[in-house]
Amino acid sequence: MAEAGAVGLARQETAPNQPSKEELQRRMDDARHAITGTVADIKNSVVHQYEVVKDTLDWREQVKRRPVAWSAGALGSGLLLGWGIASVVKGRRGAPSTYDQRDRQQTAKPLQPSVVHETRRRPDKPGLLKQIKGTPVFRDLQTEGAGLAKSFVGDLSKIGREVLLPAISGKIRNWLNDQLGED
Repeated sequence: MAEAGAVGLARQETAPNQPSKEELQRRMDDARHAITGTVADIKNSVVHQYEVVKDTLDWREQVKRRPVAWSAGALGSGLLLGWGIASVVKGRRGAPSTYDQRDRQQTAKPLQPSVVHETRRRPDKPGLLKQIKGTPVFRDLQTEGAGLAKSFVGDLSKIGREVLLPAISGKIRNWLNDQLGED
């Protein structure tokens, strides 16, 4: 029996160095709680970052916030695109066109009122619109645009027949019933 007591004392001496079952359970609960809080914080941070990126990439919202900047950007882009298309049509990137050579010959002459007047008129040079209208791409776009316009008018006509006409005739019928019913 004395040995049993001695063994119990030995266990008691080592027990304070090792945490008890309740202490381990409490530590595990604290760790779970801390991990759950960290996961919730990360989730909230990710959701917040998602909303920030979503708002940043929403171009409609950006246009509402900064209409002047977007308008200036659109104007600049349009001018740059138009300038590029005009230079391609006029042939400025490659060899000079016949129009450019003729212009150089005219500008090499001394300026006289008749020469200045001639350079402003240029009756033999087709304008930019005439040059564009002569291209096959313009004809293709014109055909495609005509098809789209025909489809658009057809859809409007269908909506008018199926939706607007019955609604208007119903309103007129109700108005006439009200007017004739009151007499």
